[in-house]
Amino acid sequence: MLKIALTGPSGSGKGYIAALLAQRGIPCLDTDRTVHGLYRDPAFSSALAKALGADVLCGDGTVDRKKLGALVFADAGAMEKLSHTVYPAVKREIDRFFEDASSSGAAAAAVDAPQLFEAGFENDFDLIVCVTAPRDLRLKRVIARDGITRREALLRFAHQMPAREYERRSTVTLRNTGGDPAPRIDAILKKYGATDGC
Repeated sequence: MLKIALTGPSGSGKGYIAALLAQRGIPCLDTDRTVHGLYRDPAFSSALAKALGADVLCGDGTVDRKKLGALVFADAGAMEKLSHTVYPAVKREIDRFFEDASSSGAAAAAVDAPQLFEAGFENDFDLIVCVTAPRDLRLKRVIARDGITRREALLRFAHQMPAREYERRSTVTLRNTGGDPAPRIDAILKKYGATDGC
């Protein structure tokens, strides 16, 4: 089974590409959604509170994502603690996802992994697709998607690798600038033998 990673800077449209892969019969895991699920888990939330302080929790014991974001994007030490808590849990979910996909007979499975390189997960994949788009377009997408200010979006961008670094470390690059990326996706899947059963 071909293990595919989708990565790239915020606002590039990785989720859209993942949806197109799913339409082609390729199961996909969204690690952002996985993390949001962890934030609602009492055991995980408790562990995170021990690492970063109880201020990151809501009254019901779940993680307050707004407070957490404000903390970690302003404090490199807090970001490191968050990463050390989140990445192992996400790795377990990815391993479980691949086991399930393989057991079901999938020819390929994909993981939408924005933090792929930061987490050190790149060696777990056969094909790494960097999804990119012009910075101004990405900025507009992130502001609209997350309901944040331009300043908050720029702060997020500042904590990510440059787009060219994602490209350098990936197998292929897919530029998502508003046109139809489907033909390019199909060409990539055919080249890397991920079309069986799609």
